[in-house]
Amino acid sequence: MKKIIILIVILLLSMSFLIILYQEDISVKLTENLNRNLEKNWGKDHPKFFKYNLKVDFLELSASWDKFNILTPVFPKGHVINSIKNIDSNNCTLEVSLALKINLDAVCEEIRLGIDHQEWELYQNLNISRSHFISFGYDRNIFEDLYGKQGNHIVTLNTNNLYINNTNQGHYRIEYYFQDEDTMRININESDIKIKRQKEGLKIGMPYSNFFILNQNFFEYRRRLNVDGA
Repeated sequence: MKKIIILIVILLLSMSFLIILYQEDISVKLTENLNRNLEKNWGKDHPKFFKYNLKVDFLELSASWDKFNILTPVFPKGHVINSIKNIDSNNCTLEVSLALKINLDAVCEEIRLGIDHQEWELYQNLNISRSHFISFGYDRNIFEDLYGKQGNHIVTLNTNNLYINNTNQGHYRIEYYFQDEDTMRININESDIKIKRQKEGLKIGMPYSNFFILNQNFFEYRRRLNVDGA
């Protein structure tokens, strides 16, 4: 038994030595692979990424960048993703910590969001979007594909300056994780938000109000009812 323990210790020490010895080469390779994947054109239905000085540090389990901009894809008029004009981040560091859940903790000097305001219709204490809808498959991309990749992750974002439509909102701390494959929990400056996927669309539960974005079939049905009833 002692020989097995000694052998394991020797193997761990050897692996640690090799990691420390080659950590710079590993970091360079990871940086090249990450940049290459982000530069790849995944098609018109996927976002495009523009970055400057994006680097990976393997030993620190971290990544950093000077600028990282996300250009969202364009969908048919009324798609909810079209309400997001731009997502730009400056001077950020992303650190990964391994526990029962994988923690991704990003700290940014500045994040800028360009967002179109939605029109809401109050119906039985529920604010229903009148200007945007969820297209078929988009909610599945979030609550199945993203859940499959991040179901065991807690993502935290800290920024000193959050700009929304060029107005500085100050410091913000945002954390999100998946409760299950149909529910995402978000905490924004200690305010809890729950996004629940339903067959009719997405229900957004906030501390003082509830909002609902219909999927495309229900959105078109409601619009036809409004036209016919006009």
